[in-house]
Amino acid sequence: YGRAVWDLDGDQNDMDIAREAVACTRAFFRRLGLPSKLRDVGIADGSNFEAMAAKAAPRCGTAYVPLGKDDIVSIFRAAF
Repeated sequence: YGRAVWDLDGDQNDMDIAREAVACTRAFFRRLGLPSKLRDVGIADGSNFEAMAAKAAPRCGTAYVPLGKDDIVSIFRAAF
């Protein structure tokens, strides 16, 4: 993704490319005025993460990487 979309230096290791690609994507979203954190869309705290994850989990069991409720809560916390 970093090499193909952002044309990042192919000589860097994969993890460095991935981190740089995330930074490029964040900057791109910012330039477009798009939210990149849950608090940017009005979620004031993490008090509903468990309930949100419980609703999302049934649809995430067959994802490319199957996600359970605890996985989804972890993602919400990271995105807050």
